[in-house]
Amino acid sequence: MGSSRLRQSSLEERYRKCLRISLTFLFSQVGLIGLVVAYSAVGAVLFEWLEADQEIEPRRKILQIRLDCLDDLNRLNRQRQFDNNSNDELWAINAGALLKAFETQVVKATKVEGYDGKEVDDAERQWSVSGSLLYSITVITTIGQLISSILKLNLI
Repeated sequence: MGSSRLRQSSLEERYRKCLRISLTFLFSQVGLIGLVVAYSAVGAVLFEWLEADQEIEPRRKILQIRLDCLDDLNRLNRQRQFDNNSNDELWAINAGALLKAFETQVVKATKVEGYDGKEVDDAERQWSVSGSLLYSITVITTIGQLISSILKLNLI
């Protein structure tokens, strides 16, 4: 029984020593550099994943608006073909109104919703892994700069 307690305390002592060594390494310069690199890499991947839908959604909306406008123009053309008393001027007014509505929706999507003029299946994305990595590093440096400024003002 005594040797069992001795083994258990020896095992606890090893765990404590291992934990102390791990924490010492973790908070050393090498450990901190590793944490910053890991934070930047994980932040880049996570940010790209979070922003992908936000970037694609306005493109999907514009695609649907474009398809609706084309359907309306096709309907207008078919109506013109079946109508023997078709008036070219009336057709032009109606087609112009459809195109003006389309233009207004595209301008609104560009100004308000962040549409970038690209198609849904366009491989080029604003938030690539490299762009997201740059953003993560910018966040780190901004926070570091802020902390540095606060420390210079002796606010902490």
